Amino acid sequence: MKTKPCSASALSAVVLTLGFTSLAGAATVRVMAPAELAGPLRSLELAYETSHPGRNVDFDLVPARRLEKEASSSNSDLVISRKEEMDFLSREGIVASASVSVFAVDRLALVTVPFKRLTTLQDLTGDGIRHIAIVNPSRGGSGMLAVLALNRAGVWSGVQPRIVHADNATEVLESLTKGAADAALVYVTDTIGHDLRIVGIFERPYSDPIRHCVALSSRTRRIDAARDFQEFLSSDVAQGLLSGMGYRSE
Repeated sequence: MKTKPCSASALSAVVLTLGFTSLAGAATVRVMAPAELAGPLRSLELAYETSHPGRNVDFDLVPARRLEKEASSSNSDLVISRKEEMDFLSREGIVASASVSVFAVDRLALVTVPFKRLTTLQDLTGDGIRHIAIVNPSRGGSGMLAVLALNRAGVWSGVQPRIVHADNATEVLESLTKGAADAALVYVTDTIGHDLRIVGIFERPYSDPIRHCVALSSRTRRIDAARDFQEFLSSDVAQGLLSGMGYRSE
């Protein structure tokens, strides 16, 4: 799997424009990222620090809904966010726009227990579906995308009374396995390792892919170390780990 990192010339222009100071000796890179990526990022952190002796990564994990605000006053070297938030951060000058790259792509999935008769989003309006579990839209991106997908499928008004909210994807999937819900909408990556049936994976027109981006903070003074970790995210090692977690490339 390969991503499309920004070119060296583009990054050089960013450095000159923003007046970054290169501190080659800096060993620790501070990265602001959404808390929902905690699991994958910890695995990437371990792989990076193992393969780069003397280099460390310090993650500042915040709820996705607060990331835009937190990033504006953070002293992080890198920022990780979904593309929609990253576009805003780039327009506001909080991150260097020329440094933005996509390192992982996720998608929305409709899941149920094995042998449950369910084939499409439209089937969620059927008599056999009592409850549909999603992450509370105020707490996680998958919940917001679930509502969007159900609206675009034209079934939201019919299924809204059946929607049950959970605080996170783990609770959503537990509601399925315990019989408290008949179906759920979560990220593809949330389903890895669970004995569940993926009914469908949705992109356009129901839901856009979820693109996770990384970019240099306009405040960083550790550009060499920050670029080193950013480049690692597009390496074969990192992409292999992400693929095993259910992510795909751009």
